[in-house]
This record gives sequence, C-alpha cells and structure tokens, in this order.
Amino acid sequence: LDLSYNLLSKLPSSSFSHFVKMASLDLSGNPVKSLGPTSFSQMHVIEKLQLNNMYKLIYIDGSTFSNNGKLSQLYLEHNLQLKPLPYGVFNANPILKTLSVRNNTKWKTLSPHQVPLRSIRQLFVAGISFNCNCSITWLWDLYQNRNKSGIEIDEARCKEYTEISSTAKKQQNHPNFNQKDKDLLSKMHPEQLTCSELSPQT
Repeated sequence: LDLSYNLLSKLPSSSFSHFVKMASLDLSGNPVKSLGPTSFSQMHVIEKLQLNNMYKLIYIDGSTFSNNGKLSQLYLEHNLQLKPLPYGVFNANPILKTLSVRNNTKWKTLSPHQVPLRSIRQLFVAGISFNCNCSITWLWDLYQNRNKSGIEIDEARCKEYTEISSTAKKQQNHPNFNQKDKDLLSKMHPEQLTCSELSPQT
C-alpha cells in the first residue's frame, strides 16, 4: 500500500486493521507530527515500512513498533525535524535486518540501544554529522569488523574530530590514505574517539 504524499496529518490506524495480510506500507512525505503505540499496532504481519521525508515528524514513541514482530525493513530517511529514537525502540523486532536513518540532520550521535544489533544486516547512516567521541566507538567497531560480520553499512562522517598523536598521524600520511576521507568515522584512529567531558547521555 502506497499512501505517500497524501497530506495525511494523522494515520488512519483503525483502517489498517482490515488489511490483515499487508506486508508493505509507504507513508513518506505526509505531515504527521508523531508516531505512537497505536500507529501500527494492527499491522502484525507488516514487513517493510517507509517513513521518509516526513517533514513535520518530530517524535517516535518507544512502543511504536512493538506489535510489528515481522518487520524486517524500516526506512526513516530525511526527516529533518525528527528527534533521536528512544532507547530500546526495536526490542520487539527480532528480525529487523535493514534500518536506514540517512539524512536525519537533527541527530548528532547514535547509540547501540537505538539499533537492532542482534539482527541488523544493513545499516545506512550517511548524511548525519556525528559528534565522534567515545559514545560512537561501537559504530567504529562495526566498520572494522564488517568483513567478518557481513553487515552492509554506508559511510558515517564526523562533524568534529580531535587532533591525534604523531604515531596516528603517520598512519594517516600513508600513501593509501585519502585526505578527503579524514572525516570518515571508519578512517578515524581510536585516539580520536575520546570524551573529554562525560555527560549523562554518553
């Protein structure tokens, strides 16, 4: 079912209960402001959700996808007003393999509690200017081990990166190192991923 760009300010959640076999839903481009526990509660067999370019979307509740146990693909791209996802938002989605949060420009970091790490096979995070510090080391680890794990992940870029030791600089001066890529998280040296001040969020 494609309901994209239909000027829906609220989701017709009660109507969805009639579509007991619906596997895919596209709500992209609708001016919905928030998604809550009842938004997709009737969609027990939904496998793919597209929620892109929702220019008024601000908030997604932690229980929004709790009744969608068969959800395997979720696209949350280019939602410019969207606040970071609640911790544990995907605890009830054991087979969520594809998650795309590209170009959510309000985001500055990403926690492993906001990603279904147990099941993820594709993670797309391009277009977010990350504050690269100790809170993002788990994502750096994903890059270093992606050949072993088989996880497909696009390139995350760092908004700010710290100066590093002379030893690490020598590594970056290697002929194979491209200076244009010095803000790529995957190319960062571990010494750059530090926290000078620990905050509750970190």
